[in-house]
Amino acid sequence: MSDPRRTQLFDLLVPGRGPSPAYSAADPAGALIARVLKIRPDLAGVPDRILAALPEAFGPDDVEACAAADRPGFEALLELVFGAYFLSPAVRHAIGYDGQQALTLPRDGFGAEEQAVAMMAAPPRWRDPRVPVDPEASECPTASPQ
Repeated sequence: MSDPRRTQLFDLLVPGRGPSPAYSAADPAGALIARVLKIRPDLAGVPDRILAALPEAFGPDDVEACAAADRPGFEALLELVFGAYFLSPAVRHAIGYDGQQALTLPRDGFGAEEQAVAMMAAPPRWRDPRVPVDPEASECPTASPQ
């Protein structure tokens, strides 16, 4: 990222600890922010709005005060920053997330087929919606021809 204030703000939000990198290490060129903004163009002006509310030289206390003063703007900033951060392959590797994977069910069934077949073979169970429900009734009445 070319703007040092933006880099400082993003690194204050995601400082990096242990194996997880700081934001500036996860997205040094700002490409991940650009990816998020393609999907969420409504977040485009949020970093500038927050930076405009911060003093020229700011620290964690200033960011907290800004978050309290402009809660919706700060929440939008967090969506943008964390959305981009977790797109980083380095971050996903650091937290052990391989991404979503399509899984197929085993072809031998899932274990409840017998219950489903028995339920489908049973007569319909319903009640007349005009009749109030009796809380003392042990079960729902079985449908019967009128």
